Amino acid sequence: MPLTVHAQSRIKDNIDEQLDETKSADKIAIGRPVDDSFGIYGMPIPIVNPTIGNGLAVAGLMTFRLDPDDKVSPRSTIAAGIGATNNRSYAFGAGTSLYFDEDRYRVDLMSGYGNVNLKFYGVGNDSALQNHPVDFGIRGLFTSANARARVADHFYVGPLVKYLDSTVNFDVLPGIVPPRDLDFRLVGAGMIGEYDSRDTSFSPHHGVYAELEIVRFDKGIGSNFGFFHVDGSAAPYLELTPDLVLAAQGRVAAASGSAPIFALPYVTLRGFPGGKYLDNVTWQAQAELRWRIFWRIGVVAFAGAGQVAPDVGDFIEGDLLYSGGVGIRFVASESERINLGIDYARASDGDSAYYFRIGEAF
Repeated sequence: MPLTVHAQSRIKDNIDEQLDETKSADKIAIGRPVDDSFGIYGMPIPIVNPTIGNGLAVAGLMTFRLDPDDKVSPRSTIAAGIGATNNRSYAFGAGTSLYFDEDRYRVDLMSGYGNVNLKFYGVGNDSALQNHPVDFGIRGLFTSANARARVADHFYVGPLVKYLDSTVNFDVLPGIVPPRDLDFRLVGAGMIGEYDSRDTSFSPHHGVYAELEIVRFDKGIGSNFGFFHVDGSAAPYLELTPDLVLAAQGRVAAASGSAPIFALPYVTLRGFPGGKYLDNVTWQAQAELRWRIFWRIGVVAFAGAGQVAPDVGDFIEGDLLYSGGVGIRFVASESERINLGIDYARASDGDSAYYFRIGEAF
């Protein structure tokens, strides 16, 4: 059902992933293009997620051109999706990406509602809850918006806002202590920067994609918590041969001030349940070798490492988390290089998981 401010809301995480996968619907789903400037499509999306379980989402996508004479801008989209899993998590939402003036301006809007059932493993690597996690759930409404302007070749920058109105339910001692509900609201504003020189957004062979978000959540604008959240990532892509690509990604994130546990950054490497390792600061790096063997069949091998810590200086003494795995790919669209795939990953703490995906992990 992966993340801009990765841990601001697990509701957002699941809606984001669900809507992101609809972006390829015009290439691999049921539907039809009415003409070059308009099309409408629908598709089922299997959910295989070690954090929220397995299930199914159904998504719809409409593509169009705001200006029929503008052939430089990507087609704008409106996407909507609904999904549920076997651990009784569900989410639904809608979003739009708009492109103006020969891709000089970009606007993203997204809103959704969800109920996500998770486990809290505590803060840090050595929490007492690591082996005895507490069940908790988040339900509520999430909305985000940003607008970017091109300020140089491949580089966009602009303002963003985020809003989350949710209830968190903790079931600390089932059957002994009644579950406790906590209502909270996060309201934040900040800036987003984006650099994108990829040859395609689905399975790049060349280029770099980088993104940086800086958000201030403030009580003065209605937030229950005041803190800064910074999240940045960069991913270069290198074509070794036409059928062999090396991709890498680095990410750093930090929260300062009175950030709630739901807003702390966490390790998102494949193999680790989402949110199992979280703290005030985190870094991670991963690499993936993608090899198309024959016809439309390919394989991938990947590995990554990362850490969480209360402060940057604590990384020196902190434990290193690492994971790796393999996957199989099927090229669903030759022209856009859209891949369908299944990955298996195993983590250094013994966790393992399978992932179904449309497109690549990064």
